[in-house]
Amino acid sequence: MAVATIEEDIDFHDGTVDEDTYTYDDAEEFQYATVDVPSDEDEPVEETFQDALRTVQMQQDKDLPPSVKPVVTRLPEVIDDFVRNFLVKAGLEHTLETFETEWYEKKTQLAASGEGLDNLLVPDVYQQNARTMEELELVKEELKNTKEIAEKGKAAWEKLKKDRDFHRTSHQRVMQEKGRLINDIKRLQTQCSKYEPTILELRHKYESCMKEKMLVRLDRDKLTVKVQALENTIKDFENNKKSDPTPLKKEVSEKKKSTGETPWPAEDRPNPFKGVTFKPPNNCSSWGARQSHKGHAMSVSCIAVHPKTATAATASDDKTWKLWNIPTGELIMSGDDHKDWIASVDFHPRGTHLATASGDKTVKVWDFLKAKCVATYKDHTQGVWRACFHDTGDFLASCSLDHTARIWDLHSNRCRSTLRGHVDSVNGLAWLPFTNTLATCSGDKTVSLWDPRTQYCSHTFYGHENACNSVVFTPSGETMLSTDADGKVYVWDIREVKVMNVYDCGPHPANGLSVDRSSTYAALASDDCTIKLINMVDPKEGIKSLKGHEDSVLGVQFDPMGSFIISCGADTMWKYW
Repeated sequence: MAVATIEEDIDFHDGTVDEDTYTYDDAEEFQYATVDVPSDEDEPVEETFQDALRTVQMQQDKDLPPSVKPVVTRLPEVIDDFVRNFLVKAGLEHTLETFETEWYEKKTQLAASGEGLDNLLVPDVYQQNARTMEELELVKEELKNTKEIAEKGKAAWEKLKKDRDFHRTSHQRVMQEKGRLINDIKRLQTQCSKYEPTILELRHKYESCMKEKMLVRLDRDKLTVKVQALENTIKDFENNKKSDPTPLKKEVSEKKKSTGETPWPAEDRPNPFKGVTFKPPNNCSSWGARQSHKGHAMSVSCIAVHPKTATAATASDDKTWKLWNIPTGELIMSGDDHKDWIASVDFHPRGTHLATASGDKTVKVWDFLKAKCVATYKDHTQGVWRACFHDTGDFLASCSLDHTARIWDLHSNRCRSTLRGHVDSVNGLAWLPFTNTLATCSGDKTVSLWDPRTQYCSHTFYGHENACNSVVFTPSGETMLSTDADGKVYVWDIREVKVMNVYDCGPHPANGLSVDRSSTYAALASDDCTIKLINMVDPKEGIKSLKGHEDSVLGVQFDPMGSFIISCGADTMWKYW
């Protein structure tokens, strides 16, 4: 029978075997010793394998010298140590013997085949536990952070849910209000459709009433003229002596001749500018303000150039008009007889008189030789915007806020014609050169041509989308230009009554317009503090701007020779370009 021998020390203090290697020798080589075996009665029944090993070791230690305990370096456990220690702790002696036998055989086979035991090593349980604990702590920390983030996300989600519910409630309320409004609109549309026939009927009645009113006004004006003539005749009769009837008849006849109406000029008069080509201004778009003069205490509303001399006339909201020398700006004459703002000035074709139109509902004619007002016309019922002399110098046209334009006879100082037809303020007018045709522009977005002799509107031009502010003719009389509050300039063909071109200088309103004698350039007074120059011959040049005013430009005028431009504005200045 083979007996196991212990080649290395066994540590019995903790009940484990550190490094045990058991070898089996033959029976002949083993030295037996006599051991007293106690009887079965003396031994405890539950003797363990450890007790037996301890007894054998104590017996051997008696004859051996004291051993030096070696220093043990802890190495990673291997499979056989792990199993062996487990079996020793569990007290499975027979199982341990069987394991030792089988393990020795297995180790011998592996050694003979050259294979090692490295693949049977297992990691240290304690190190593995430490690493596992560290990983567990990291996982716990991440779990804690994740919980905090989840709580924040939950709070945000709850807030979003509340906002969603609030907006959903608001949306439902808005939709309900929308439905009610739609129902109200439909009901109002139904009611309006019922009122449309009544409105149309009232409109027709209004138009018929306006026509009747116009006819009544015409009859009234005619009767007024007759009454004035009769009153003058009565006064003449009263002033004469009854004893001398013959000289009285002669004086009455002479008075009739002197107070008679001026006949209208012939319609077929030749236009000296028709068919004549003038040289356009040089580098007009590059002009600059050469002289600036402070003209009035308030806005300078209009400016005009004398037809024969280098003189300019200005009108202002300060109720005065002034004459200036060009370009020195020396004051020549002034007038202040108006009681409200002055909107317009115009020179007599011979340059001897000046006409002014004012917000006090009057038109005045001033004589430069007498240096005073020689005529005042008061038939307008509201402020007067413009006054313009006829080319013969015998008639003066004016337009007003009262929706009318009037023709005044300068010799009889009476209103010869009243032009009614616009439904809004008449803002501008101009005579067609060397004819008896007058053009008017109105806040009703139309431009009309009139025959003052018959008080009949011959043509009406439609196209403006806003109130018309001014109208002018080219010297040849073949083209008409008009401006509106959108800053647009419409070029009209008089013969064909249609639009030839439209120049958009907006969005600021256009306050005034002038054309040079060559009909090449048009100067526009704009509300954006600039003068717009439009080349009507070469569209490639585009629209140029002359800057110099500090406020809205209210008036602009080419001189008769086309060598310079003068302008005025709301900055109380007039400038020479």
